[in-house]
Amino acid sequence: MRRILAPPSAGAHPSPGRAYFPLRTGCSLRVLPPVLPLYDGGQWRGTPVAVVCTGSAGGVVRPADSPPRPEPAPRLTEAEAAAWRPGRPNILLTGTPGTGKSTTAAAVAAAVGLTHLDVGAYAAARAAWAYDGWDAARGCHLLNEDAVADGLEASMTTGGIVLDYHSVDWLPLRWVQLVVVLRAHTESLYDRLTARGYADAKRRENVEAEVHQVVLDEAIDAFPDTPRLVLWADLPSSLSRNVAAIAAAYAALPGSGTAGDGASPTATRTATTTPI
Repeated sequence: MRRILAPPSAGAHPSPGRAYFPLRTGCSLRVLPPVLPLYDGGQWRGTPVAVVCTGSAGGVVRPADSPPRPEPAPRLTEAEAAAWRPGRPNILLTGTPGTGKSTTAAAVAAAVGLTHLDVGAYAAARAAWAYDGWDAARGCHLLNEDAVADGLEASMTTGGIVLDYHSVDWLPLRWVQLVVVLRAHTESLYDRLTARGYADAKRRENVEAEVHQVVLDEAIDAFPDTPRLVLWADLPSSLSRNVAAIAAAYAALPGSGTAGDGASPTATRTATTTPI
């Protein structure tokens, strides 16, 4: 695939280590800060831009001030994976887009003294290697799951992470000691996705996924024996209630370092709040 170079000035030659991204025919570029000129095969493309590329051909072009791609994480044997433990338990917080994952994850991290790690934001800051391409039909990036997993390994090993993402079947089982799935009723979800500016098709796809509990089923399949909470998050008042429920479940996990540390997590294995 042809590469786009983004040197610091229009008169400069491309230098190693600068931003190299594919520019695909049919994409349109918009000016966004920070601005960088684009260089393509000896020819400059218009005014300086900060790479956003959308269109029928797909592809997103970004400046690659990303951290370098991490080395592949060690592959553990089945016995090693079974014996592996993080420094502190980790929480996976998932749900259909619009259910309030990031807001809840940030509040839980602040309440319990953990670190919120938003996989979407993590990947966006490392776009040079964290994406495999662009899904034009859905209007979203395709995550390079292997590369992102390698990048997250050190943080998940240290532990004390609230990992926030909508797709979970690619995550190592050993990383997660508590699964939290947020749910929302269709009316609430529809309104939230509309406020985000989702296109009709994308909004409909997400609402239907929530109706058919796609994310919940994926989480159960991926982490069948991991303690699990299923929480409804339709109202602003749901946030404080859900944070309290997650904090209590986390406190029951061995090694959590909280007041309830060491209590059996069995009681939270399939806990569910009453729908609003």
